[in-house]
Amino acid sequence: MKKINLIFLCILIYVSLKAQYTPSSIQTPNGSSVEVGIFSGSDMTNKQKEDSKNFWLSCYNNRITYISEATYKYNCHAFAWHVSEGGNYVWINTPNDDKYWEDYSYIETYNHSKATKVSFGGPCYQEWTTCHGTSYQNPCDHSAITTNVTNYFVSKWGASPRFMHHKNDCPYSVEDLHYYVRPIISGTSIVCNQATYSIANLPAGASVTYTLYWNSGLSPKLTSNFPEPTMCLIENTHHYPATGTLKASINIGTGNPIILTKTITTDSNTEVQSGTYEQDACNFHGVYHSSQSGSLPSTVSTPVFLHQGCMTRIKLNEMSGRTVTYTGIEQPLYWNYQAMNNTLYLQLPLYSGGVPFTFKIKGDGACKDKTLLFFSYSNNSKYTFAVAPNPVKDVLTIYAHPNNELIEQKGVDLSIEELEYDIAIYNVNMPKLLHCEKGIRGQKERKVNVAKLRKGYYILQIKEKEEIQTLKFFKE
Repeated sequence: MKKINLIFLCILIYVSLKAQYTPSSIQTPNGSSVEVGIFSGSDMTNKQKEDSKNFWLSCYNNRITYISEATYKYNCHAFAWHVSEGGNYVWINTPNDDKYWEDYSYIETYNHSKATKVSFGGPCYQEWTTCHGTSYQNPCDHSAITTNVTNYFVSKWGASPRFMHHKNDCPYSVEDLHYYVRPIISGTSIVCNQATYSIANLPAGASVTYTLYWNSGLSPKLTSNFPEPTMCLIENTHHYPATGTLKASINIGTGNPIILTKTITTDSNTEVQSGTYEQDACNFHGVYHSSQSGSLPSTVSTPVFLHQGCMTRIKLNEMSGRTVTYTGIEQPLYWNYQAMNNTLYLQLPLYSGGVPFTFKIKGDGACKDKTLLFFSYSNNSKYTFAVAPNPVKDVLTIYAHPNNELIEQKGVDLSIEELEYDIAIYNVNMPKLLHCEKGIRGQKERKVNVAKLRKGYYILQIKEKEEIQTLKFFKE
């Protein structure tokens, strides 16, 4: 029984199966070579894998969570430092895992919430007793990755399965834990007026040289080693929207410099989001809508009107470091933002006339949030509407026309005497209801006094039975 338990501990597994591991090497993120073994023998049987899983679950009374099966292909160090970062299955023996912090690919941190890796340092080779009463010498040296739950790790126990567990619920000593994080350039992704950048947990005596590579436009001003050594200041003196790369070359006194990079965008200090949109032609609820395209409005809070049901692709400019969030009350038929190509996909639902569909664009360090506003207009109604004059000063006239497109498609017989519709006027910016009127049957033309409205854009919502249409007008 004692031998069966020991076979699942890191170092003994490799020794007993050493002939079945082909020597090879991998690299740390900073390029140091790490000796590894690639398993080429016969892996555990399904029964052995299941026995290993059940043994440890029983040992810790199911306080640990099973993640993946037992295998000879990789161990604790390989999982934490290589496999969890997308690397292939290898076996890393101690002390080869030390390379990951010795070359500063990872830096020790005392802020455990920031750490991504954990090394178990000892004390080593104490006599331990398992939950089933068998004893072994604790090999102590172990590696794990952190989770978003304090003191809970994910690690592979030698050739045993991978588990999520509390730090105390594992067969390794936790008396000497060391927490590590990948060094990064800290600071905002977007520069409004100015921003400071730094690198945390640098070793004593390290120096940093910053360089700014700008792709286009007017480059911002870079001041290295300011306001303190190993920091830098970037000033957006032109407020020209463009993107570049901040490079930090870290000299630690030995070996090649450590190179870190960060993408930086200068903000244009405007609330207007630039871009273009293309809406596909579609047949939605029996009504055909032709395609349309254009540029996003160049003024704040000016809406884009779209057909209901047709897919729209909105290509957004200068989106590095920014996120898109839907902030409207009623949900679109579909929306999805793909950051890879800076494209927002949007479909508006049936009967959504007069409903604002709003998106908020935020950025870490951005001068201002930006807003996208969409309304729908529909040709699903039996009547189409127009307004004049537009812009208007005092009296707005609403004109009703039979929807000839619908008549041709569905053979609908219309009479203007049967027409009856209600209207409502909304402020584009809120949107807030400012005026409403009940309909009078048979009105082909209808006049609305808007003289008391303030200067700006407004939305006219027209409801004819179950159909809603929206029109935009400008009050002088």
